[in-house]
Amino acid sequence: MNDPEYASRRDAIREAVKAALAAGATYREAAAAVPGSSVRSIARWMTEDPGFVREVSALRFEQVSVVSGLLSTMTIDAMAVLADAMLSEDTGDRLKAAALVLQWASRWRSQFDLETRLAELERRLAGGHQVEEVEL
Repeated sequence: MNDPEYASRRDAIREAVKAALAAGATYREAAAAVPGSSVRSIARWMTEDPGFVREVSALRFEQVSVVSGLLSTMTIDAMAVLADAMLSEDTGDRLKAAALVLQWASRWRSQFDLETRLAELERRLAGGHQVEEVEL
C-alpha cells in the first residue's frame, strides 16, 4: 500500500508502541494504550523486526540513563541527610544513620568490584586473550 497517509499513521502507531514498550508496558498494555495497534502486531514486530527491537532497546536505555542520572544526583543529597543525622543529639538517629552508611558503602563497594572485574574480562576477551581467572 503506497498511501502516504496510511504510512504516516502506521509509523505514528509504531513509534507510540515503541515508547510504551520502552516504558515497561506489556504487549497487551501497549496495545490498549495505542489505538490502531494490537497484541498480535506488537508481538510480530518484536519477533520479526530487528530494527524495531533495537529502537525499543535504545529508548529503554535512554530512559534508564536519565533515571540513573537523577538517582546519582539524589544520592548526593541523601548522603548529606545521613551526614546530618550522624551529628544528631539522638543516639538512635546516629546509630541508624551510621548503619545505613555502612550498609550502602558495602553494597557500593561490591557493585564497584563486580563492574571492575567484568570490565577486565571484557577487555581481555576483546583482546583475544584466554580468560582463566581475573584477579584485581
